[in-house]
Amino acid sequence: MENSKTHLINDFILLKPISVKELQLYRSVIIDWIFNHHKKNELVFKAIQFLQEFEANKHRFPNFTSCVCVINAFDLGFRLNDFFVPVNQKFEAIHQFFKTQYQTDDVLKSVNLTKVFFLDQFILGFSFQMQKTKEEHFFWNMKLDEQLLLLDKITFDAPIPLTVDSLLDKINYNGIESLTIEEMNFLSNQ
Repeated sequence: MENSKTHLINDFILLKPISVKELQLYRSVIIDWIFNHHKKNELVFKAIQFLQEFEANKHRFPNFTSCVCVINAFDLGFRLNDFFVPVNQKFEAIHQFFKTQYQTDDVLKSVNLTKVFFLDQFILGFSFQMQKTKEEHFFWNMKLDEQLLLLDKITFDAPIPLTVDSLLDKINYNGIESLTIEEMNFLSNQ
């Protein structure tokens, strides 16, 4: 599972980011969205999705990756210390990661936000990079799990009507044991 997660993140990193210049109309909305990453913003996503370039042959998970958009946030000039008001546990974990990885205490002003990844109306994650290095590090949006759990449950307006033919087909394919009590009662009354 961890290997698949790594490959998926690599798929995100392979996406060519949309430049902030291309998104000038949405700049203030995107900045607000980045710092209030618990927000949803479907309209902005639809606008930036149109600009996202995608080459399916480069990705291991093209069906999922094709739904992701990424913007180059480096030009916005945000550093890790910009994310610490109010103090945020997820960004504290990112701070500790860079502090340990690069063995320095001066992380907050030396780590730049490089990319922001969007999936539909949600921020999927962030990419940060230590100054004077080439390696970017991807971090999932800490609010994503709770946002996905709060999505509306799928409901159906009206139940599918039972018919003798559909129930006989079900028995033919799956056996009589596959029928529910409601389906058995329906057949008994026919």
